[in-house]
Amino acid sequence: MKKKINRQEIIDKLCQYDVYMIMKNINMNDYDWLSYIREYGFKGYTNYTDKELIMEWEDSEDGYNSMIADNEEPYNIISTSPVSRVPCDLEHDTKAFGGRI
Repeated sequence: MKKKINRQEIIDKLCQYDVYMIMKNINMNDYDWLSYIREYGFKGYTNYTDKELIMEWEDSEDGYNSMIADNEEPYNIISTSPVSRVPCDLEHDTKAFGGRI
């Protein structure tokens, strides 16, 4: 049985996976997706309808789970805040973020 996740958890996971994919593509000298987003924009997951968000998560869930299984996430999600992005290797260094964690 799959664990139910709420809207904000889906948004956090999608954002984390997007950052991972952008970094992975850059490392392979593939700038197409990042260039496309910068040229045409992105409406933001918080502006998605529930249906759009669920469809996006269904398209990304396997890749997200593979990223997690391979310990390749670019940062850890902290569930106590609606939007928390802490780089994995700076997880305990709050000074790097001006103490705003």
